[in-house]
Amino acid sequence: YSLAGPVRIVSLELPPGYGTKCRTGFEGIRERVKVTGRPLFMGIFKPALGLSPDDLARILREVGEAGLDLIKDDEILPDTPASTALSRIKACRPVLEEIERARGRAMLYAVTLSGRADRLLEEARRLREAGANAYLLSPFAYGLSVMEALASHPETNLPIFAHPAMAGALGG
Repeated sequence: YSLAGPVRIVSLELPPGYGTKCRTGFEGIRERVKVTGRPLFMGIFKPALGLSPDDLARILREVGEAGLDLIKDDEILPDTPASTALSRIKACRPVLEEIERARGRAMLYAVTLSGRADRLLEEARRLREAGANAYLLSPFAYGLSVMEALASHPETNLPIFAHPAMAGALGG
């Protein structure tokens, strides 16, 4: 029946303890950025390609000063020789610290995790050690077990913003 047509899930019950429970959740994000009583505002670094890490740091400073709570890489941004995830974190981390000092609350930057699946855990460790405070992952491209591994590992457990890329293949 794999080609039987559209299906709608109307109810789903999972057994207690199924999967890895989100350790941060919406309330945890709100606590990290010290925002209550209003929506969170998130931006995306654009254009996806062609900006240097220093360009991103300048944009980050502008949107942080304007009050943005969260920012993420564009989900199609891979590591390039001119702009690796590590170089982006190294350029943006000091700006994130300046923003936090100036306004008394943190801003989260979800840096893209990309590359080979067998190297993502190590990449996430390196990014966290360099000052990353959130990740962006396309779990339907890598598999939900990859996201679970990242979320449950003590050395990579940061908020993970899950991009829905390829989710349409699962439900149309």
